[in-house]
Amino acid sequence: MQISEDRQKCFIALVTFERSGGRTEIIAPEAEGASGWIGVMTDDGREVERLLRQSLSEIGLRLLEVSEVLEIWDSDEVVEIDKHLAANIQKWETGHKWKTGQETIWGTIHPH
Repeated sequence: MQISEDRQKCFIALVTFERSGGRTEIIAPEAEGASGWIGVMTDDGREVERLLRQSLSEIGLRLLEVSEVLEIWDSDEVVEIDKHLAANIQKWETGHKWKTGQETIWGTIHPH
């Protein structure tokens, strides 16, 4: 599904993060942190890291590294990278993001 041209740009970022303290339901209690792909909607690619940091902080996680950022034009581009993220981007584009104001969306997370 093509990302709509009249809306914000979509980026995907490969991130590594850890708990910033307290309990979070995103990663298992025995895991120190995790990595995975997260989608970000923004007009400005320079805002990707700030939005990731903010989004993770809101759920008790600290961003450690953004190792790759790709601008995407079609959710089909993401399928080979992360099928779960591609499916979420399709849902996001069909209305969920625009109803909630959500700027980030999760793909598959790999705890460590």
